[in-house]
Amino acid sequence: MALADNAFLAPRGQYAGTKRQWAAACDAARDTSASDSQFWTDNFAPWSIRTSAGDVPASLTPDAINNEPLFSLPPDLITLDLGLFDPNLAAKKIVGRVSGNGFVPYLSRAEITVQNTRPIAFAKIGDALTIQVQGSGRLALPDGRQVRVAHVATNGHPFRSPSQELIRRGILPANGAGMAALMHWFETAPPELAREVINANPRTVFFDFTEIADPNEGPKGTQGVPLVASGSMAIDPSFHAFGVPIFISAFNGRVAVASAPFTRLAITQDTGGAIKGAIRGDLFWGTGVQAGIDGGNVNHDTNWWVLLPKGIDPTLANPL
Repeated sequence: MALADNAFLAPRGQYAGTKRQWAAACDAARDTSASDSQFWTDNFAPWSIRTSAGDVPASLTPDAINNEPLFSLPPDLITLDLGLFDPNLAAKKIVGRVSGNGFVPYLSRAEITVQNTRPIAFAKIGDALTIQVQGSGRLALPDGRQVRVAHVATNGHPFRSPSQELIRRGILPANGAGMAALMHWFETAPPELAREVINANPRTVFFDFTEIADPNEGPKGTQGVPLVASGSMAIDPSFHAFGVPIFISAFNGRVAVASAPFTRLAITQDTGGAIKGAIRGDLFWGTGVQAGIDGGNVNHDTNWWVLLPKGIDPTLANPL
């Protein structure tokens, strides 16, 4: 059934805009006199795809990308309700642990490690910090599963803003230390300095871990056009519309046989039952023995940039 001019390309991927907003770019595609580069630069603008803290790429074991732990509740952490001891302290609580015959403050963030506390998942350091600040989130695992992590306790220490720490150190300006700038800094900072900054906040949140049995993915389907070897990509239609160009920068092979980093422009034209999440896809490599080998050698972490007709602002409609 044909789309109405004002209809979104996909009801659950409204960031891609409406049929009318794509009309000029589609008309330009029929002009064979323009070069490929001229066509893309004249008609499209790139937008980096990121998942929100509710759908964060993560893993159950540390890897080169996801190496900041999210911790489970330690068995020795105790929360005391002081109102039980003195009515004047009603609603006052302290968090700590037993040490010898005394009760002492619990470990600070810098003191909590995988050696003394059980991690339940690993994410990028900036993503992990965002989940801790928000208190919960949804994780997208490499095998396609989605799990939920939810706040169960803290270590009782006061929260100190990493943004304020970067301002104090003169690394970020006071008027340029928002969440986007903070996440970018953590992604590009030397690991030792990033660790210093995040440990300047002594507070740590502990999480419970629950698998999501029904992530409400929405209907599955394909675009209904022939797939192109190494140019067609299967995506999760819960997040993306079909027919949208996405530039892929694949940089980190997750398995030993993974091929070298590569970049590629692909079109969203298919889907699959194991493809779940905003930055998860499967390139079609063609048919035959070699295509099977090539496809089996690709298992990479990636960055994605969606190419949208100029004039579409994806931040104004259901962001990823």
